[in-house]
Amino acid sequence: MPLAPANALTKKLKWKDFTHLDKDPPKPGGSAQAALTDVDYSHNAAKVWSDDGKKYKMSQNPTITTRLHPDCWVANFVFDYPKAQQDELLKHEQIHYLIGVLAARDCAEGFNALKGKEYDTVEEATEEFNALFATLDVKKIQLKYDKDTHSQPSKFPVKQKAWADAVALVHKSKEKKLRPTLIAASLIDKTM
Repeated sequence: MPLAPANALTKKLKWKDFTHLDKDPPKPGGSAQAALTDVDYSHNAAKVWSDDGKKYKMSQNPTITTRLHPDCWVANFVFDYPKAQQDELLKHEQIHYLIGVLAARDCAEGFNALKGKEYDTVEEATEEFNALFATLDVKKIQLKYDKDTHSQPSKFPVKQKAWADAVALVHKSKEKKLRPTLIAASLIDKTM
């Protein structure tokens, strides 16, 4: 599978992976964003060729490379929380990371499925490749996850568990895909 780095699916986030920012803690009864996690993607281009000038094939699968986005951060006030609450927040951020990486895995597997497929034009092949690359955009899913959990996993454990269970199901199975699994769990709709 053309997904890099090799540990993308097994990486466990630690607070040292984040930039630590001085931010004001939430006022009593209020809330404040405590962390931000995002996955950055890059890829090499698919190679399309024709040996007869009539049908085109992909001669090289693109490799999708993931990394924790360099702008990810955690507010220093998080380290004033009890350890259990810090751990719950880090687990929440791990799910954000996995959503991004699992989308990349699904995209990479989509490219594997195109091996040997023939196209009438380079444009037709490019259109299909671009549609697969578009599946890497998971911003709406990330926002829905935060909306459902209010970015406070300790205070909304039922929703946090629903998301954690669905993402874990995809993570453990090569057959399960991110979006269909989240749709089946009624966590997102088909427009995401």
